[in-house]
Amino acid sequence: MKRLFLIPLLAAAMAFATVPAKAQINLGAGDSKVDPVTQLPPEQWAQLATKIMNGKSIVGKPEIFVINATGVELSAVTCDGKWQLVGPKPYIEDAPNSLPAWKITLVPTKGFDGYCKTAILAQSDNGALYKAALVSVDGTFTNAAFLVFRLAQ
Repeated sequence: MKRLFLIPLLAAAMAFATVPAKAQINLGAGDSKVDPVTQLPPEQWAQLATKIMNGKSIVGKPEIFVINATGVELSAVTCDGKWQLVGPKPYIEDAPNSLPAWKITLVPTKGFDGYCKTAILAQSDNGALYKAALVSVDGTFTNAAFLVFRLAQ
């Protein structure tokens, strides 16, 4: 008797297992013009990222949240064309080698206030350049919360 009850229940479970879910997250790989999780374009995703992260928690500390809303991995971040904040030979030993697309990375900045005077640029492996927007109380790394990369230059 119990077996007769289980057979229809098992058949129903198998039927549900074959129905595709409507809400699936596409965590796609590779270059992307929109964030693969939220489907937001770069400007909106960067704005969302700065609202989610508590930037005040690092103001005055030798670190910064770097937001990569470019859709590509950034292989180097350079100040004034010579000081590497991120990359294969960074100025600070503990700095990351690269910045993955659609990620927020905490990067050490000790000493960068004296070096970054004019431009902060990132470069992807394909050679595209991205200019940074420094979100800072007074324009210094010490009092900054975010360094945001968005659009190709």
